[in-house]
Amino acid sequence: MKIRALFILVLLIISTLVRASYFDKLPYTIKQPDGTTIKCFISGDEFYNWIHDANGYTIIQASNGYYYYAERSGDLIQPSKYLVNSFDPASVGLSKWVKISKSGYEQKRSMRLSLETSNKGTNNAPQTGILNNLVIYIRFLDDPEFITTRGDYDNMFNSTTAASIKSYYNEYRNVNYWIDHAGFIRHTGHFIKPEKEEIS
Repeated sequence: MKIRALFILVLLIISTLVRASYFDKLPYTIKQPDGTTIKCFISGDEFYNWIHDANGYTIIQASNGYYYYAERSGDLIQPSKYLVNSFDPASVGLSKWVKISKSGYEQKRSMRLSLETSNKGTNNAPQTGILNNLVIYIRFLDDPEFITTRGDYDNMFNSTTAASIKSYYNEYRNVNYWIDHAGFIRHTGHFIKPEKEEIS
C-alpha cells in the first residue's frame, strides 16, 4: 500500500510536466465524520477525477462531511440521500459512473491549461534535458519498519523492462528529457532502516 501511495504522489507531481495522464481504479480510503473508513477507488486525470466504489457507483462528500452515493441533477452532480455502504446503490436505482459532462470536463481542462500557459516560464520545469527526482522515504514513530527493499523502489521508478514511471514516459509520452529517480536512505542488511533522531 505504501508503494502505491508513493507511486500516486510521484505521478501527481510529474503530471504538471505533461498533458492528461489517465488513471483508473487507484485504491483510496475515505473516512466518515463518525470514524468509519471505507475502501474505494479514484479514477480520472489531473483535470478531473472522482471517487467511486468497486462497482462504479460515484461517491461524493456532502456539506455535512459525510460521503454519499452521487446522483445527477441536470448538469450537476450532487450527493444522494444514500450514505455510502448503508444501501445497495443498485437496489435504489442509482446510476453507475456518474461524473461531469464532456463539456464540463473540457471547461476544467481549458481553465487549467490556460493557467499553465499564462504561467509559462515562471514555475514550469524544463521540457528537455535530464530530470532528476529526489525520493525521500519517511516513517513516523508509530509506523512499522520499512520491509520493502531498495531494489523494489528502484524498479518501481526506474525499470525499463517492467511497469515503472520511466517506462511509462518512455512508452506513452512524447518527452524530450530523461527521468531518473534517486532515493537516499541508510539501510541495514536487506531491509530499509531509517535514521532515528530524538527530538526534545
